[in-house]
Amino acid sequence: MKAGAARWDLQGVDRAPGSGRRARQRRGGASWPLLVVTLAAWPGCSSDPAAPDAAPSDASARPPAADLAVLADLALPDAGLPDAALGPGIEGATAQWIEVDATTIYWVGTWSDALESPQLWSVPKAGGAPRLLVDLAKDGSLGRVQGLAQDDAALYFFGGETLREGAPITVHRLAKAGGEPVELARFTQLPLAIDLATDGADVFWLTDDGVVHRTPAGGGATTTAFTGALASLAGHQMVLDAPAHRLYLPTASGVVAVDTGSGVVTRVTSEPAGLQLAPAPGGMVFVGGSTNTLWRVAGTQATNLGIPAHAAPQGLACDGQALWWFHDGVGAVPPDGALSTAPLRLGGAESIVAGGLESIESYGNSVALDEAHLYFSATVISESAPAGAPRIFVVPR
Repeated sequence: MKAGAARWDLQGVDRAPGSGRRARQRRGGASWPLLVVTLAAWPGCSSDPAAPDAAPSDASARPPAADLAVLADLALPDAGLPDAALGPGIEGATAQWIEVDATTIYWVGTWSDALESPQLWSVPKAGGAPRLLVDLAKDGSLGRVQGLAQDDAALYFFGGETLREGAPITVHRLAKAGGEPVELARFTQLPLAIDLATDGADVFWLTDDGVVHRTPAGGGATTTAFTGALASLAGHQMVLDAPAHRLYLPTASGVVAVDTGSGVVTRVTSEPAGLQLAPAPGGMVFVGGSTNTLWRVAGTQATNLGIPAHAAPQGLACDGQALWWFHDGVGAVPPDGALSTAPLRLGGAESIVAGGLESIESYGNSVALDEAHLYFSATVISESAPAGAPRIFVVPR
């Protein structure tokens, strides 16, 4: 999609001080509604590289009426967590880790304090009821879901008490065809689990001591692939370019690329990476930690695109022609979260796709792409849902 596309504003009324949460529905056989509304077409626009940069639209302005499609309602049934775990202002969960394949969307349903991640869900892209794949609110043996990666046949995620220092960490494989999660690795003396990726043969997983571990996807001994990564609990911290056998990581001296075959490490740039890295054809994109702008990496060559990333980037995606990212939206009144897009070029002009949204600080990547659509998670604050209505949205591109 090109810059200058129409913007959908989901701004509702201001949240009333002291407004209470909506009553949560108990699990007892309840199902999530699947809401699909009419999609609005994208208007075309110029992508002339000589065109001057345009300032992003005001996220509080109201554009002409248009509908944003809702793929799934994330107002989760009660998972048995105490009310205090839900945090103020948002009822339900946001999809903090999203993956998409040819037929299905997968996500980790994360409760709104960003620390509880008890459920792994899926929904068909063609429509239908969301399906609960792993319910850790009921099965304490796995603790919590944290992180999400996929190959053609399976999903991979952390289990165990991943958010408590020194607690057991487990790595699991769940076949997309069904069945129970299979434990691939278990350690009891590691720091916090941060992120994981897979090329179908191995699972690479990062812990906050800066170590990237490597476990065969079919099971086997875990080895060390890299030491010295600069890891944060928030954001997407590791990108694997499987065809190029290249793993991108932030370090104290900038971004590096690790050859997963030879182990050779190449420094890509001295620019520190911010909280979001995302794959792009032939490389990756990331938020610059010192510039707070979007950067592109092609192979091992980095370019500062000079496109402002704004505050609190919570999701980032790129298809090789355009960038999309969700930013801000962490507690402002009125809500100021926005989904932005810009051409993947130096000084690409930003356009606001959707504004007036709310979210929580992301512990993953809340944006994903397929060949025709973009999927992202955010919360709508409105007169009918003053405590917030978390959703997965689908946007044509």
